[in-house]
Amino acid sequence: MERAQAKEILTRWRPGAHLDSEPEVQQAQHVAQSDPETARWLERHRQFQDATSQALRQLPVPSDLARHILAHQPVLRPVFRWTQPLRFAAAAALVAAAFWLWSVLQVAPGSDYTIFRSRMVRAAIREYRMEITTNDLPTIRSYLASHQAPADFEFPSGLASLPPIGAGTLSWQGGRTTMVCLDGGPDGMLYVFVVPETGLSSAPPTETEFARVNRLSTGTWSHNGKTYVVASSASLEAIQKYF
Repeated sequence: MERAQAKEILTRWRPGAHLDSEPEVQQAQHVAQSDPETARWLERHRQFQDATSQALRQLPVPSDLARHILAHQPVLRPVFRWTQPLRFAAAAALVAAAFWLWSVLQVAPGSDYTIFRSRMVRAAIREYRMEITTNDLPTIRSYLASHQAPADFEFPSGLASLPPIGAGTLSWQGGRTTMVCLDGGPDGMLYVFVVPETGLSSAPPTETEFARVNRLSTGTWSHNGKTYVVASSASLEAIQKYF
């Protein structure tokens, strides 16, 4: 197995996940053990997963969440002879699922770009999945265009020099947002999100605005009618050099 193929497989890997038992994951991990560069990349990937898990655990649950979800809805309460631990586990699962739904539906139409930035960072932390894995940019553009997501994006020269790993799409204001994943080498994975400015009530300035959001470093800017957000677990100084 070659290094590039091992990286593609390991992007789906999470520490402690059941994927450890899959033959292709085991083979990719063997490549990482024998190849120092891949080993360093995998360690950055693990650190990113640890950071995102920690950020997720710190998300607050609104005190009135259950009331908003259950308002005007009939609630059937079947009687089960649950033990107390199972009852608490089920309640925790319900709250977690309800909060995820609330966070998805919370954004109002015509949102400011800072809300878009926060939403995309949460998406990177929560979902972290690519719908297509390839280092061929024309193939990525073709896939995004076929899924009604912005495909004619233009990255700054520093970001454009990084090899792509894959891409995906996310929903935003009834349309699709582009997500392109770039291999930042020692800086780990960089996510770049692209949305038309028409989907925002206000767009960021053309000069990149750098900020830490939910433990990730971000850069946000506008160019030719589109808004861009880059997010990474690296430091702000690390991502600034790509602009």
